[in-house]
Amino acid sequence: MINVKQIVFNGNIDNFKAKNGVVNIQISTSAKNLSLDSLNEIAKNQIQVVLESNQLEMIDSETK
Repeated sequence: MINVKQIVFNGNIDNFKAKNGVVNIQISTSAKNLSLDSLNEIAKNQIQVVLESNQLEMIDSETK
């Protein structure tokens, strides 16, 4: 039986670096966006990380 737990929140990547084949990613978010109890519960097992970025680009409506 697989028990999947998921946390989704908005945050910012503050820093990332690689050393000796290990990548460390530092992410910040507001405490109102992330329950520490939920984070503690999910951290008990191996995790999968998906990073996604959305950017809205304004396009000039005039065509030349």
